Amino acid sequence: NDARTSQTMVWLVLASFVWTGLLAAGALWITAANVRPHFAQGVWRGAAALMVLPWFAAFLSWIWPSAADVALPALEALPAGTGAAVTAMGGVETALSESSNPALARILAGVIVAGWLLRLLAACVAQIRLQRLKATTARSSDEDLQAAARWADALGLSGIPFVRRTKSGSPFVAGVKARTVYLPKALCPNTSELVIAHECVHLSRRDLISRPLERAVADLLWFSPFAWIARERLDYYREAVCDAETVSLTGERTRYARTLAEVARAAQPCPGALPVSGFIPRAEKPLTARVKGIVNDAPPRANHVSALLMSILGLIAAPLAIAQGLALDRLAEPPFTHPVVIHAKAKISSAYGFRTFNDQPKMHRGVDVAAPEGTPVFAPISGKISHVEHEKNQPGYGNSVSIRLEDGSKIRFASLDKTLVEEGDVVWAGDTIGTVGSSAKDASGPHVHIEIWRHEDDQYTALDPIAEGLTVYRN
Repeated sequence: NDARTSQTMVWLVLASFVWTGLLAAGALWITAANVRPHFAQGVWRGAAALMVLPWFAAFLSWIWPSAADVALPALEALPAGTGAAVTAMGGVETALSESSNPALARILAGVIVAGWLLRLLAACVAQIRLQRLKATTARSSDEDLQAAARWADALGLSGIPFVRRTKSGSPFVAGVKARTVYLPKALCPNTSELVIAHECVHLSRRDLISRPLERAVADLLWFSPFAWIARERLDYYREAVCDAETVSLTGERTRYARTLAEVARAAQPCPGALPVSGFIPRAEKPLTARVKGIVNDAPPRANHVSALLMSILGLIAAPLAIAQGLALDRLAEPPFTHPVVIHAKAKISSAYGFRTFNDQPKMHRGVDVAAPEGTPVFAPISGKISHVEHEKNQPGYGNSVSIRLEDGSKIRFASLDKTLVEEGDVVWAGDTIGTVGSSAKDASGPHVHIEIWRHEDDQYTALDPIAEGLTVYRN
């Protein structure tokens, strides 16, 4: 299971790199013109959600398998000498599953997990830094408290936020139960009033809840630069939306733009990577863009066409993202990559199709490969061992092993001398799953019986293994 999970994760990483790039490019194109910050924030939130959707789908498929391991249909007894087996097969998880090096997949998956752990560690360090900063704050003035009460009432907040002063840094709001606005002590009360209004707008929009979720996109997809672009854009538009709503709330467009500039001179960005949204960004360019957005009198471009386009793209992209996570968007099924039997004396003793037995036509739903007893039987493709049966339970089929593939189809190998795997094991192409034997009832000699069954519409359909491209033996 670990090997299979590692390989799936690596495939998701490679696919996500392209996927996030397409989503980021589309969001940048839609929001390139003069659009309302609320609309732009919605576009980037949609793009961020689609970025993580494949991983969410993969997680669901991991904890909730798409198809249960059920026994194949019972078959009538087969003619003597053919052995017996019940096997099925369909598509594979992905092309990567059959072509990559399992050890390399584990290494790359380990790098991904290490990156997640580092992001978690960085979040813990930031939280510690925030608590230390809070411990050094002082009570603010009565003017600040009155401003907080006034704006909280205007916005309909359930409670009045506290106001504290920090030694330096940027204004920010934090706290779940004790919601608090933090202001650098260098700000004068006249400037602080509009800053407090801005932070109260954050509270009314519940940004203390949405912000961690939005920023978690880059934490999950830390390997993708496009996820970090989405994070930066979401951070920018979160503040831009609050700027617009603060101007609407206060009616002080020019004064608010001047306040941004004054705060930028009197304060600095939040020290380090605090888990809060700083009023002043760490880069100068986003602040300049925010000021221009406030003083710009030109009406935003009509969003009807862009909104319709975004909705259509979202409807198209959502199933593609789910398919990506479930590893169902491959262009073609990969071939079987390993022969079932490798031996100089191996040969086909009975092919797929109808045979006459006791003057009655019988359908032989598989291929028999004769070889000396004890010859290894290899998995021709990667998959999960769904069933291991023994001759006392299936005397007509003998010892048998079933490999289940991701689409629910199966392959079973029967008349084995020994089974070398257990139910639940994950095997790779070329792994030994058993040995050639004659455990099937009425078997005339050592062989392995191979059948392929396709799982479609909750039914199994027998297929010719050779016609499906399976190399049943190699000398």
